Amino acid sequence: METIQFGENFHPLQYYENLFWHENETRMVEFFPGSYFEVTLLSTNDPNLSNYLKKIDVTVPISIDLEWEDELCLFQFCYSTTVIVLRHPKGPGNSTLFDFLKSHKFIGKGTHNDHKKLFEKFNFHFENIEDIAETRLLPYNHSVNFIKMTFQFVGRPTADFKDVRITKSNWELPELTMRQVLYAAFDAVVLFVAYPNFPPPKKLEKQKKQKKITERARKRIENFDQMSNRIQKFKTPKIKYETSERILTHNRIVLKQSEAKNVFCYLFKNYEGPSTCVDLDHSFLPFPKEHIDHIGCPIIGDRKYLIVTLNVDHPEIFEIIQSKYHNKLKNLEQNQNEENQNELICNKIKCCDPDECTDNDVLFIQYFPKELQNNEEAITLFLYSFGLDIRFTNENLYFRIQPHRAQQSLIMKTFIPQIENIKLFTFPYFLPIVRATFPYYISLNEIKSIFSRCGKIENITLMRQKSEIHDQNALITFSSVEEAEKSISEINYTKYNHNSHANSDSNTIYVQRYTDENHIRFLRFFEITVHDSINEIETRKKFEKYGKIFQCKFDKNFNVCRIQFIDKLVAEEAASKEKNVSLAPLGTMAFVRNLPFTITDQEVMDLITPYGNVLNFIYRDLDEFMRTQIVEVTYEKPEEATAIKKALHQKTLFGEELEINAVNTTETEAPIWKMQQRKLCVNLHSLSKQEENKEEQENKIFYEIGNEKMDIHQIFEYLSTFGHVIKIYGDYVMFSSFAEATNANSKLEGSSMVTVNEFVNDIFPDQFIILNVEYVKKPYQNSKPMTVVIDPLPDGLTEEIIRSMLEGADGYHLIIEADKKRALVYAKSKRAMNILHGKLHNQSFNGELLHLSKYTWHQVPKRPKNYIPFADINPPKKQPIIVDPLPKGTKALDVRNTCEGSGKFDVKVEGSAIQIGACRAVVQPRNAKAKVNCFEKLKAKYGEAKRYPKDELPSILDENLEEESDFE
Repeated sequence: METIQFGENFHPLQYYENLFWHENETRMVEFFPGSYFEVTLLSTNDPNLSNYLKKIDVTVPISIDLEWEDELCLFQFCYSTTVIVLRHPKGPGNSTLFDFLKSHKFIGKGTHNDHKKLFEKFNFHFENIEDIAETRLLPYNHSVNFIKMTFQFVGRPTADFKDVRITKSNWELPELTMRQVLYAAFDAVVLFVAYPNFPPPKKLEKQKKQKKITERARKRIENFDQMSNRIQKFKTPKIKYETSERILTHNRIVLKQSEAKNVFCYLFKNYEGPSTCVDLDHSFLPFPKEHIDHIGCPIIGDRKYLIVTLNVDHPEIFEIIQSKYHNKLKNLEQNQNEENQNELICNKIKCCDPDECTDNDVLFIQYFPKELQNNEEAITLFLYSFGLDIRFTNENLYFRIQPHRAQQSLIMKTFIPQIENIKLFTFPYFLPIVRATFPYYISLNEIKSIFSRCGKIENITLMRQKSEIHDQNALITFSSVEEAEKSISEINYTKYNHNSHANSDSNTIYVQRYTDENHIRFLRFFEITVHDSINEIETRKKFEKYGKIFQCKFDKNFNVCRIQFIDKLVAEEAASKEKNVSLAPLGTMAFVRNLPFTITDQEVMDLITPYGNVLNFIYRDLDEFMRTQIVEVTYEKPEEATAIKKALHQKTLFGEELEINAVNTTETEAPIWKMQQRKLCVNLHSLSKQEENKEEQENKIFYEIGNEKMDIHQIFEYLSTFGHVIKIYGDYVMFSSFAEATNANSKLEGSSMVTVNEFVNDIFPDQFIILNVEYVKKPYQNSKPMTVVIDPLPDGLTEEIIRSMLEGADGYHLIIEADKKRALVYAKSKRAMNILHGKLHNQSFNGELLHLSKYTWHQVPKRPKNYIPFADINPPKKQPIIVDPLPKGTKALDVRNTCEGSGKFDVKVEGSAIQIGACRAVVQPRNAKAKVNCFEKLKAKYGEAKRYPKDELPSILDENLEEESDFE
């Protein structure tokens, strides 16, 4: 089955606009990171329709969404990880679908018009569809905007699936594009995934309009209040924030850095005992809890292994496991000549060196046993047996694994090579790929010519250059590892002299074995600096005696040689035995983001040196989606890395807001991957009970499901019907996937998804630190309009397309300057500008990312003359003039043209307060001339216009809340 994913290494969403999704085709789609859904496109004419609908034949609510042109033509359903996108031809409603709709419960959003269309199609009023906008969003003052709702209750999707162009596309085409199907499926998926995270349903109670009090009555009431001392009518003095500071207390969640420890390791083969997380808890072995480090059961097909690590040695573990679960025991330490596949084999294994293990380790597995190959679920469960923080990616030729915790890395390095000869590598030696760095003027044909003498070249990939005069990097793939090694020994450090660049000072070719950039960053953590050498070739020869060198290069910016070893302990040994050599200090690195590609080495040094002693800086590799540069800076002391963050973080330089992070050796900001584990967990607190056990003099925990009491083993069996249970932490259960957790939560009455506080304080209290941080906010200043500039403006990028990219944002002004080939997007504040910039940041057009810059509005180069955006941000004193409803299709510009010459005023077109599907105009006079003239012209043009006090402006109808606002 084809899988559709989005990100750096996959096709962008626009790629699917010209591809068709045929009926009866099914694909797996990653709508949210790590969350995959099976999407099937069907037609009501399909004879097997009822069989497909049986997949979502459940008693719990199913999410529903509809699309139509003249009449209903598309139904979208989602339950668990199954999505059905169902096409319906014109004409009477399908009877099978009708029966399905009547007999199930559904959840939708903004369903007022959906009910109308359903009645037109089936001549039946469906009362089994809950409108979550009415029941769970508006009553709690949550935004009903679909995108905001998605981010609040689900998170950031893998792509921007919502697009006004697709919304308004033709849903009755003979064949739908893949982009249309992805859009339609996404709506249903979001509703289903968000549903468990919504607050409980609540009826929205509209407040009665208060009777208007006359001026005379108001004065009488005020006089009475003053006399009775009930209300003191003193005018509140304005707080001058310009001369004061506000301190906000904020909790910061950080992840502790861990260290590996030496343990006693036991491996049991041909194991036949229990393997669930409940059975393998601390009571599995009759040892004190503090003596047990880890117990896991890796499973390959029908073969089970038991791995045990102990803080205190217990040789009797052999007999304990044997007596409990096996009739025969074979201890390899006693008899290594006989072997029976049915006998339990016990090995005591030497523990991996803890000094070789860190939280940042990267491991590689080239091949898994055939039972695990092409089975991502089986691999996930296999790796979970070594620890819960392990993540992996399938790179086609190998698996890249990050244990993320030092002790989990130690367990994997110790046991995996002992299990069916699985090859575990700390470096991808098996890849016949090298990475080479060339002078910028070299051509692809010249690269082929240089490297072809070392072997057969399968592929050459040129990497993105920082600029046209910076070094060119390339990945060269050979047919064998031996050829790759040969290219390093023969080509590394050679000089490339081209006739036109004979005097260039940068003509050295560097070649090294390939690994990904994140792994290279890890190798830099134990990079050593040689201070008395400028000859990189001699330096490499001198240090090769200690172990395998990844690369050795002369750094002309600091006049030193830098060596990266593949093995951490080798680097530490070399640094301890050689003179004038130093290891890179830990916790002194800062990452400076959003620098322009045109920045020079000297400009970088000028930027970073005022904050401390700079030992090194490098540029991050560029991928096709990056539009700004990232620089990694190494300082001498941790406080220097912190100093640059305090000084420059969120400062605007070179037209961009800098983002700076500082690395700490003891803690790091809680990473996204860790916090996303929260979505795998379900809270069972309201289901768990305690009863006193007089015999054991302790309270026994049980769970109530309906009228049935369940112990820990029974609840595990019950929860396993929803998916793979990885761990049970008292009142909390962790599943292997988000879909499984969501499914369980939707079916367990009284359960809830885990909150951040519960995840941090109850489930993993030993891994997190909650810091109480005081943020001193800058003195308040009045908002200034800001601008996002798209320059150059790609050919064909119209105002309509830009507005579709900015869907969900409002309150901005967009100007297309055709003569300057650029677009200006104005926002009322810095925060609003960052929202607009975030929406445009990853947008591409014609295969190219948009080039963006941010400015205060009056600092835009060659800004439009006589144009002041949002001329007066201060709230106006004149009453707004309302025309409701407007004729269909009327824009804000049309209203402005109607009032032309009437003085200063603003125009906004938004959803109507009196007619569903219509819009109204809100004209805000800015002076007395506009107050009179705009009213007269609007009344003459549209027949009726009304003035309202601003606090009495009629509310937009709920059905019209998502109408796109138009400003002029």
